[in-house]
Amino acid sequence: MFKASLTLSKTFTINTTPTNQIGIDYGGTLTKIAYFDEEENEFTTIHIPSNDFDGVIETIKQIPKIKKHLISGNENTNEKQKEEIKLSMTGGGAYRYKTKFQEIFPFPIHTTNEGKCLHEGFGFVLQNVPNPTFQIGSQNQTEKIPSTFDFKQPAIISIMGTGTGFFFSDNGAFRRVGGSGLGGGSFFGLLKLLTNLTDFDQIQKIPQEEYDPINLRVKDILGEGSEEMGLDGNLMASFFGKIATKKKEKEKKEETKKMEKEIEEEEKEEKEIEEKEESEKEKEKEKEKITENHIAFSLAQTIFSNVAQISVLYAKQNNAKSIVFVGGLICDKILAPEMITNYVNYYSNNTIKSVFMKHSTHLGSIGACVLKN
Repeated sequence: MFKASLTLSKTFTINTTPTNQIGIDYGGTLTKIAYFDEEENEFTTIHIPSNDFDGVIETIKQIPKIKKHLISGNENTNEKQKEEIKLSMTGGGAYRYKTKFQEIFPFPIHTTNEGKCLHEGFGFVLQNVPNPTFQIGSQNQTEKIPSTFDFKQPAIISIMGTGTGFFFSDNGAFRRVGGSGLGGGSFFGLLKLLTNLTDFDQIQKIPQEEYDPINLRVKDILGEGSEEMGLDGNLMASFFGKIATKKKEKEKKEETKKMEKEIEEEEKEEKEIEEKEESEKEKEKEKEKITENHIAFSLAQTIFSNVAQISVLYAKQNNAKSIVFVGGLICDKILAPEMITNYVNYYSNNTIKSVFMKHSTHLGSIGACVLKN
């Protein structure tokens, strides 16, 4: 379970917010919960794995305003007090588990369209959270710069959850334009299948100039010919493509043994040359060694490159000059925003701006919380 506070701007007025409403976004990977804390004048946000249904229920039960009513018992809690609390649910689990929630909690439960909640949460954070958006610096790509994103201007909102949803926002209007099966579910599913890593924050950036033992780039196919064809040699030809061209370890060992035997028979007197060649081979083996970080980083490149390209296509289709990336996979670390920004710059030829939102994991639950049912 992860818990955080959402500090609101001084201009925020409580009058427009349903303070006794709990927002729950029950997604395919994470369940996000948001509620307003009157004493601290701030939102509390929580997320927990969706496959832990009992954990989700217990987490909700521990929310102070719910806990207070549950502890007091039905005999001491009148109907008016019960009605003061509402559970406002969205996401796939909102419909799947609504009956179970109704059996457990003695409060009104409302299910709301996910797109509507995302729209509400998006607008609420933009209007009530100080410096809610940022960009990656053009000179220093490890720097987050506050963005001047205008909610009224046309933009694509790419929401990376279990999959990815693409929405078009224009002057407050919000409509879905498409979706992709590539998202957080794809990333963490393959990460679990291929490595022992469990968290995006464990991934370390691999510099472009460093040897890549996994991905096949244009220069790996064309060599120096890439320049003659007007192509950047570092352009990705195939994610994970180099793995397909690698020989099996057994074949490599047999070839190595055969080569070593021939060298030994033919060049016995040139021991120094042989030792030098052996040393070079060891260096080459070490260079081609594939680590879990190589796999994870390449996987992130695969997902982000495709999502960025689709986002750019939707932006061009709708004459939008900005793309706002939000969702659970866009973590607070710099790596994800940096990678996405680079891909958007490439695919749009630097004509479209990449924007990122703070607290973006919880837009759906915040929207469900503030939505008037």
